[in-house]
Amino acid sequence: MDLWVDTAAPQVVSYTPAAAALLRSPPAVTAVLSDPLSGVQASALQVLLNGAALALLYDAATGTATSSGGTWLEGTNQLELRVADVAGNAQVPMVWSVSIDTQPPTGSVTINGGAVMTTSVDVTLGLSAADATSAVARIASSKEVTPAATLRTACSLRWRRPSWRATRASTSGLAPSEMSCRKRRLMPSTSKIPSRP
Repeated sequence: MDLWVDTAAPQVVSYTPAAAALLRSPPAVTAVLSDPLSGVQASALQVLLNGAALALLYDAATGTATSSGGTWLEGTNQLELRVADVAGNAQVPMVWSVSIDTQPPTGSVTINGGAVMTTSVDVTLGLSAADATSAVARIASSKEVTPAATLRTACSLRWRRPSWRATRASTSGLAPSEMSCRKRRLMPSTSKIPSRP
């Protein structure tokens, strides 16, 4: 008769999304688990999103647990992974945060400091942008771009357009495509285990 003693909890080999990831859309949550003795107890696996349990599938052959769906928030979301083995050894719950940003920045243009009207062919455009979730990486127009390495939320530039006229209420001389704002780069990835809470 063989007698097995298992006092070690399962290990989380890898997981996605990474801690502190900034994503454009809600991801699937995956974790690769290992327990060489009694094995992972599938019924004890749980993935929680902001405190609510997600539907979960576990592939014992690969040790991969996968969850999807749930109600993700715009901004910061908290994920928690709970795992135990057949012998009842439970791993300390893993807790980490992921941010979701589905909305583009907002921006505005002012002409000559907010002048009601100008007939000059030379004007100064004031460009500003903001983003509620992630930082604005740069502000760009079709004629001039701020350096990509410089994070700015406002700038001004000289603009020359012959026979150009615009009012504050209707910027008919400026096509909407002539100004754009970009967020900082989003970063989905895998990572090692985060620090225990």
